[in-house]
Formats: sequence, C-alpha cells, structure tokens
Amino acid sequence: MHTVNKEEPKDIRNFDYAPRSWSGKTPKQFLIDWCRKNLPKSPQPSFEKVPAGRHWRCRVRVNKLEDGILEVCPTILTEDSMQAQHVAATLALYTLVKGQRLLRDREQLPVFQHRDTVLEAIRRNRVVVVAGETGSGKSTQVPQFILEELLTGSLGSQKCRIVCTQPRRISAMSLAVRVSEELGCEEGPGTRVHERSVQSDFLLIILKEILRKRSDLHLILMSATVDCDKFSNYFDRCPVVRIPGRTFPVEVYNLEDVVEETGYVLEQDSDYSQKFLEEEEEINVNVTGKGGKTQIHQEFIVKDTGPIWDLGSDLQNYSSRTGHAVQYMNPNKINMDLILDLLDFLDKSPQYRAVDGAVLVFLPGLAHIQQLYDLLSTDKRFRVKDRYKLIALHSTLSSKDQAAAFTVPPPGVRKIVLATNIAETGVTIPDVVFVIDTGKTKENRYRESSQMSSLVETFISKASALQRQGRAGRVREGVCFRLFTKERYRSFSDYSDPEILRVPLEELCLHIMKCEYGSPEDFLSRALDPPQPQVVSNAMNLLRRIGACELDLPKLTPLGQHLAALPVNVKIGKMLVFGAIFGCLEPIVSMFYVRIQFVPKCVFSFKQC
Repeated sequence: MHTVNKEEPKDIRNFDYAPRSWSGKTPKQFLIDWCRKNLPKSPQPSFEKVPAGRHWRCRVRVNKLEDGILEVCPTILTEDSMQAQHVAATLALYTLVKGQRLLRDREQLPVFQHRDTVLEAIRRNRVVVVAGETGSGKSTQVPQFILEELLTGSLGSQKCRIVCTQPRRISAMSLAVRVSEELGCEEGPGTRVHERSVQSDFLLIILKEILRKRSDLHLILMSATVDCDKFSNYFDRCPVVRIPGRTFPVEVYNLEDVVEETGYVLEQDSDYSQKFLEEEEEINVNVTGKGGKTQIHQEFIVKDTGPIWDLGSDLQNYSSRTGHAVQYMNPNKINMDLILDLLDFLDKSPQYRAVDGAVLVFLPGLAHIQQLYDLLSTDKRFRVKDRYKLIALHSTLSSKDQAAAFTVPPPGVRKIVLATNIAETGVTIPDVVFVIDTGKTKENRYRESSQMSSLVETFISKASALQRQGRAGRVREGVCFRLFTKERYRSFSDYSDPEILRVPLEELCLHIMKCEYGSPEDFLSRALDPPQPQVVSNAMNLLRRIGACELDLPKLTPLGQHLAALPVNVKIGKMLVFGAIFGCLEPIVSMFYVRIQFVPKCVFSFKQC
C-alpha cells in the first residue's frame, strides 16, 4: 500500500469517465474481459477503493493462478472513486500485457530451451561453465532461472544472494534494466562490475579458494569468447553447458572487397598511404661518342622498396586500383576516408539502401570516435537529419547518452553507432544489420620507455573479430565489412593475451598484501594464467625498494597502504603522496603529466543528430 506523505506533491487528475464519453468499453471492462480471455480459470479482478483525504485511488488485484497475484495501486489521485477504478484498471492491464510480451521474448531466447539442462548442472555441481554464443540470453536468463527455482524450493529453501558481474559498467546497467523489467520491479538488481583483466584473474583465485571453505557457494562462469575448456580445467574439470546463439547468417567482406565495391582510390599523398624510405641505386652508364671516346656517367635511380604485405594470389581477382590501394594502405592508421565512402556506399547501393537497420562501427578509442563523429557531422552527405542519426557509445559517456544507442529510430532513419569494444560483448544494440570493423582495439601494455603501463592501440584477436561479426546477425541476415585483409586476419592470434601477462604487477601485489592474502608470489602462482615468477619477483623488489612493504614479510608499510588506494603507477603514487606531505602537489602533478607524456582527458559532448 502506498502511503501519501503530507509533504509530497499530490498528483491529482480529473477524468470525465461518464458513460456518454465512451465510444467503447471502459478501462475497467477492458481489464475484466482480458482476464476472462487470457486467465479463464482466474476469478474476476477485485477493486478496492482507497480514500486519500477527499480524493481517491484504487487497488486492483488479479489472480494469475500459478504466476501469483498481481496487485497495483496507482499514485494518481482522482476526485471520485469510479475514476480511480478506471485509472487502476489501466495500469493493471498495461502491466499484464507488458509481462506477457516479455515472457514471449524470454521464451524465444536459445538459453530458454536449455533451462532444465542449465539448472540440472547447477544442482549437481558447484561450478558450471555456460558457453553461450552472443545473443543466447545467458546473462539475463540464467540468474532468473536460479531465482525462480529458489522461490519454488527446487534448489533448496535457504536464503540466497545472486551476484552477477559484467565486463563493463554499461553492460551491467543494461542487464540490470532488462532483468528488472522482466521481473516487474522498479529497481535494477544489484550488480558488481569487473573487466577480464588483472582484477578478474585476482577474483578467480579468491573464488577458487573460497569454494574450498564454503559449501554453500555456487559459481557459474558465462562467456561467449573464453576458452571454456581452460576454465573447466582450472575449476577441477567442471561441466560445460554449451548454448547456441540466435544469429542469422552474416556475409563478410574484407578490405580488398570494400575497396573494390566502393571505388575507393588511395592517392599517393594521402595521410593513409604508407611512406616508404626511398633507396637510391647507383648505375654506371658508358657512353661512346664520335671518334670512339668513351665517357662514364653515374646515374642515381630511386629504388622502390615495395609494400610490406605481399598479398600475391589474394588480389588476383581484383582491379589494379584495388591492388594498389590494399598493398600501399597504412595498416597502422584508421582510414576515415574509406569509412565515409563505405557509409555513403551503403546509402547509394540498391542492395543496401532499402535495408532498415543500424550501422555499428568499431573504433579503438574515444579520440577516434570523436574524429569520425566530427567528420560525419560536417560532411554534407550525412547531414540529413531525417536520414541519419549519429550516436557515440563509450564507457566515459553518461548513462543517458549510452542509452540512446539502444533506441530504434523511425523507419527510413539510418542509425550510425560509433563504439569501442564496449559493444563487442555484454551489450546488444537490437537493430544492428551492418558492422564496420576497423580491426583495432586498445590494450593495457607495459612501455619500456616510461617503465609504466598504458593503453596501446593494437590489432584484435580472431575471437574478437568473430564477436564483432556476430553483432550484424541479431535481427536478420547481416553484413560485416572488415577494414583489414584476409591475410591480416590469418595473422591474428586466436585470443587476446590476458592482461596479467602484459603489465607490471606492482599494483596487484599491493592489493594482495592489503587484503592479507599472504605472499604475492604464492598467490599469483595459483592464477588461471600464472605470470612468470621473475616478473612477480621484480614487482616485489620494486615495492621493497620504494618502501611500500616490509623487507622480510609480505606486509604493507603506511606508505604502501596509501599507494594501494591510488589508481596510478606506484612510483608516481609515491611522488603524489610526498608532494601532498611537503605542500608541493601542483608541480608534482605537472611533472607526472610530463613523465608519462599524458594529455588530460577531454570531455567530449556528443549532440545526438
């Protein structure tokens, strides 16, 4: 029951619900007839008038039998009790119809067909790996399967807390919103967010240890990209439940196909053309004149070093224009000109123009998103607002801006979403039909020059390329345009290297000691991908050298406690701590920026077109 606080502003409405104003049924009668048709064994809905001072509201109860009781009571106040009944009936009918639609949507997900298999595996095992293809519904449905079984007592009657992690904030938020809608609650369920990074490996070690101590803990690992057998072996050969994805066929075009179809021409002075060092070859020319006199002339001929990639037979069926463009295009630059030409091609090509659906462009980072967004906003080909809707999707943007990516535009409007690998897994943009994959991402890597880790642009793995491709086949047959060659794809690694094998481990060692998990060397030797002992030893030696931990014990000093709370390199962290102590923090921060050659992050404002 909703209690009206005297200080709350009251929402009072006056509706003319006299019989003469109706051309058909009243909302109350609509609700009664709907229940007779869809819930024939259920008793008629009950209406309880609730006085609120000199105004009214109404509480409606609908017995859905096996699905329980639906009870609604609007916060809207009316001037008479009959109006209140009609308002409450409208809300009840909306809730019933919405719940029915959501149930149909749930039942169409591939994971729903494997509900019993998943639950049986959870009943029999404390650790289960669910290998679900993108779009299978594993993230939204498996937690609900468990909750429903707990409520019915099938998994026991004890209290339970279900914690669901996601790789990014936006993934967690969209998951929480969807699950809350399906459960019919106003607030999203609590979620904890981590990335498949050093922190996730840290968490897996802890969970494996806790599983030995707590018999009431169950762990379900779900992913579309991980090596499932590797995770299964790590958790004592736990079972793997494999669920197919709900995807349509996706046609894949590589760089050579894109260049051929769009008619793109790579100019010699283009910013995206590889600049080769010119080598001069000395040639001696003997010239014989009249009288038989011979003179020697020296000529210096520029020697063309040729392209880095020898694509050979891969380009036999393409034009010379395409061959030249592909061989001399700089693979280390994102070719914005080609992306613009491709987007224009999608709008002019007869086979694609009439296709309703969004375009998802994968870019490495926020700077590339900003660059392409600006180019699209100023290019006259894409400034028609009733034809194009530009949206940026990045983890630093507000939740409101991120939510725009999931809204389906009116028919005839082409939505273009510019995203990082945030859209690769975890979140689903429902209307994507075209994917443009630049083949790049940013990874945290160690830089020897600065002796610190930083985000570095690099090529993606084959697993990521397949994930991106699959985003085009969620609602209908789709198309994926890869801005890299077949040869380049064959050179990709199968999976990305775990972050724990790519970065220094000082910060992780600090965290291990802060949590009092013992020796970092012993702790990290139990990781899914254990780092080399020498790397861990180097990290500990550095921490001892700067005074962050005791010399003979894995225990933090007061300085180490402060460093463990700072999300920066430990040497920089010590500079900041001492700068604050000695009152010279501002120049220290300036030195910090110079040290890492860091430009403070700009806050970009993307006005949705």
